[in-house]
Amino acid sequence: FAALVHTASQLYVDGYYADAEGPWREALKLNTNYNLAHSGIAKAFEKIGRWEEALQEYRFGQNRDGYSQIFGKLRHEWIRDHFGLTVFLVVALIGVGILIGRFFKWLLNKPYESCGPVGRAVQMVWTTMMHPWDGFWMLKREGKGSLVTALVLVAIMFGLRVADLLFTSYQIADIDPRDASLLLEFSRIILPWILFCICSYGVTAIFEGEGFFRDIVIATGYSLGPYIMLKPIGIALSHILTRTEKSYIETLDMVAVVWIAILIIIHIQTTHNYTLRKTFGTAALSIFGMICFIAVAGLTYTLTDQIVTFVRELTIELTIRG
Repeated sequence: FAALVHTASQLYVDGYYADAEGPWREALKLNTNYNLAHSGIAKAFEKIGRWEEALQEYRFGQNRDGYSQIFGKLRHEWIRDHFGLTVFLVVALIGVGILIGRFFKWLLNKPYESCGPVGRAVQMVWTTMMHPWDGFWMLKREGKGSLVTALVLVAIMFGLRVADLLFTSYQIADIDPRDASLLLEFSRIILPWILFCICSYGVTAIFEGEGFFRDIVIATGYSLGPYIMLKPIGIALSHILTRTEKSYIETLDMVAVVWIAILIIIHIQTTHNYTLRKTFGTAALSIFGMICFIAVAGLTYTLTDQIVTFVRELTIELTIRG
């Protein structure tokens, strides 16, 4: 096996790229999970211009950087060969964006009372995003927030996270969808949201906040608008960008996170009628409460697991001696 790997590598270094495929294939017969062999074959294909096959081999070898490099070359070649179609698609995309923008402008300017549930939800999410003080005031003081809508927005956020795992392109994604766990994603997204609502309510109740638990759930749900708006754009961009251009998608994700954090700060101030200083203090205490809750839960789980293990081993020992 080692001799085959050495031979294939030497042939590649010496410039015999096509000949290097044979030893790599033989190595794969001995170890079908040897990713380096797939990458070696892909590099050989890349040198002789067999880019489509190189792309496939890089994926077999789980080499995302190599895959991305070939994808970039294929993208450049496709644009060069279909420049007219590329321009048409860009213009068409801009046109669709303008139409969508006009539709939302019409929907946002429509009287609130004449809108259906979806239209009202869109109006309030947009108002909360772009005019947060007015938006949270209307959610709390004018009763325009819906608990059902807030829960639906949380569900949409979770669904977009799942879509991100499933549909983000191979060269951009950092995890294979087959290795993802819905339970783990639930614990990363939904549980922190629930925990924040509980801790925030506890802290604001102590500091005489004017909001109830229902108000907190609604406000935090409506605060998820930036993620819901930007995540589909990031997923779509992943299919035309290379791994070296991943920073554009990461920037979108960071903008969404910072935007949501700002909205939550404003929600605390507006919903509970706090000063700015009290708002930041309450937010910090809520986060501290979440950390304490997680630490206690982890400690409880560890101690419980040790007790169960001890009782199991004790039972086995008594059974053997008896």
